[in-house]
Amino acid sequence: MVHLNGDEAMCFGSAFIAANSSSSFKVRKVYLTQHPSFEYRVEISQLEPTDAIEEDSAEITYKKDFTLFKTSDYLGAKKTIALSYDRNMKIDVYAVHPSKDEQHLATYVIDEIDAIAKNDIATKEGSTTPKLTLKFELTRSHLLQIEKAELKIEEYVRTEVKQPEKDSDETEEENAEVSDEAEKVEEVAAEEVEPVFEEKMVPHNYPLFANETLHNVRLLSKENKKAAKDRIKALEKRDNDKFRTDEAKNTFESLIYEFRGWLNNDENQVYEEASEIEKLVDLCNSGEEWLYDAGDEVGYKEYQTKGYELQTAYSKLKVRKQEH
Repeated sequence: MVHLNGDEAMCFGSAFIAANSSSSFKVRKVYLTQHPSFEYRVEISQLEPTDAIEEDSAEITYKKDFTLFKTSDYLGAKKTIALSYDRNMKIDVYAVHPSKDEQHLATYVIDEIDAIAKNDIATKEGSTTPKLTLKFELTRSHLLQIEKAELKIEEYVRTEVKQPEKDSDETEEENAEVSDEAEKVEEVAAEEVEPVFEEKMVPHNYPLFANETLHNVRLLSKENKKAAKDRIKALEKRDNDKFRTDEAKNTFESLIYEFRGWLNNDENQVYEEASEIEKLVDLCNSGEEWLYDAGDEVGYKEYQTKGYELQTAYSKLKVRKQEH
């Protein structure tokens, strides 16, 4: 029988989620799937009430109602829908609970479609009906957001194809024939070459902005947001200082062992007087005692300051040995 501690399970799972989201640590990816507790119903309609009276066109259905995410989906999933639309729209998102009760979560308004659908490219003969692409993301906060909105119109373009130029040899032969039959050319009208046209569709993409309004969602106030950001900055500074302190401590400890070993080496006794070497050894020993007594209570700057004194004396003796 397996027993599960509720507190430990929550902390254990949070640690895995934090490891997946962290950029400071490289750990093996842990795949966790969390499903939403309700379905997400999306209702698309025209923004202006007067437009809603008009019937749908042959190509466009102005009112759509569908379930975008089900409880079998997972948080963090993304879905894209594409539809023909040429008017400003309103997108309402509802949470459908297992009891069939609905809760209005958000409203998105896109009010740039009218202007784009009436520009010169969209109204040009042969241009396609505007195609709207909406990319939704189901966030880990159980909120649905529009990650990307874009309107695409393909313009019908008819351009003349440039005829290939003739080779120089062919041109010389033609000039010779013309010079021999100059009189005949004056009497005969020059033949007109019919132009050749190429037809193609040129795509035009227009990014759109969706104005979001949340309903029945508790949001942080400006003061709470500022306080939360300040806490995050303080925690980041604490972690950064801890990292720099540990690094400076290790560097100082390594310097003590390396410098003391160099001083105790008989080969290096000739590069300094015995009394001075004894003082430097005592300096290393006192630094080691300080390191294990008060070293845990100081920051990285204190380690760096104490390390400068040892490093200066050590570098001076090493240079003296190299020049010997």
